[in-house]
Order: sequence, then structure tokens, then C-alpha cells
Amino acid sequence: MNMIKPIGYGHHENYLLGSCCINEGKMGADLAINGNRIMALLNLNPGPKVGQIMDVLFDQVLDTPDLNTPSAMETLVLSPGP
Repeated sequence: MNMIKPIGYGHHENYLLGSCCINEGKMGADLAINGNRIMALLNLNPGPKVGQIMDVLFDQVLDTPDLNTPSAMETLVLSPGP
């Protein structure tokens, strides 16, 4: 059983962890959640923060493919940061 590691986007002030580059050749279509759902969950407007969140999610899915489900992705997006 894999542990879900929070990415820290549940609190709006914690959008960017470290320095993410937006979509460094990564395919957001491979995620079980899309930018529209992220914007709805966090009440965000379209913009670079959505891409940064997707980058973090994509990296976590690469490390732990079992996390690539809608419910796990939503948990990651909504989880408060450290």
C-alpha cells in the first residue's frame, strides 16, 4: 500500500513548492485529473499555478503510478502543505 504524500496545495498560499517549470515536456493528459478539475477544487483561475500543480502531480505519478486515480489526485491537490 502506497502512502500519499501531500503536495501542499490545500492552502492557497502554498502553490509553488521549490522551483517548478511548467510542463517540461510532460503530458498532463496522462494524469487522472485535469487542469479544469484542479481549478474547481482550489477555486483558481487559469494560469501558471495550475501547470505547476500538474507538474508536481505528474512527478509523483512517475514515482508512484498507483497514485494516478481521480480520488488520489484530488487528495494530493487538497492536502495542506507541511
